[in-house]
Amino acid sequence: MVKYQTTNGFVLGRLDLGEADRIIRLFTLESGRIDVIARGIRRSKAKLASRTEPLHEIEWRLVHGKQLPVVIGAELKSRQPILDLSELQLGFGLLELTEHSFRADETSPQWYEFLRASLNQLQPETAAIIWLAGLAKSLDQLGLNPDLPIGASRYVFRIADGQIAESGSGLELT
Repeated sequence: MVKYQTTNGFVLGRLDLGEADRIIRLFTLESGRIDVIARGIRRSKAKLASRTEPLHEIEWRLVHGKQLPVVIGAELKSRQPILDLSELQLGFGLLELTEHSFRADETSPQWYEFLRASLNQLQPETAAIIWLAGLAKSLDQLGLNPDLPIGASRYVFRIADGQIAESGSGLELT
């Protein structure tokens, strides 16, 4: 009996391998940024092909292969329809920030929750706030904390439960 690991994660990128396989880069809560192999995923009758697209949280079932884990199953956890190109651009921008902010096997529960909440509420009205929050969190993750000038305007943005709340003073991106 083959034992498998279950993990939730987002697709950050994909790389074709051979004739029908694909290497998929994931950002997971438990393992951080990892690469997995999806065998036969590029065949026309591949059942999991639609689940390997970016911008959705997926529950992955993986077995350990010789070099990389192998995908044996995937189920959608969250699915938010993308309505226009600005939402799509923001979503892919957040995924790219994620890929460049973390080394292999490095994770952050706070970033994962931020990514989940942000991708579930992609809207033109909130795009600028989400993007600025993502940039600030990415710079913080990379250890590049810019000093704000004294007297600068500061706002608190909370992205949780599908809502963006703006309040008072003091910079806090949660």
